[in-house]
Amino acid sequence: MAVDLTRQFKPVRIAVLTISDTRDMASDTSGALLEERIKAAGHRLAARAVVRRSEEHTSELQSL
Repeated sequence: MAVDLTRQFKPVRIAVLTISDTRDMASDTSGALLEERIKAAGHRLAARAVVRRSEEHTSELQSL
């Protein structure tokens, strides 16, 4: 998909949620990379969190 340079850029707010049974904020390298790229693209980071994975989360996500 090409970028339409005639349209005005509008930054959006983006949240990053990592679900993991091994990561925390300090070791979440993929979440950190996403945060960096969101900001570099001129968007705003609305929130960032790491949630411990559980069977309940897995079941809820599979039903989506």
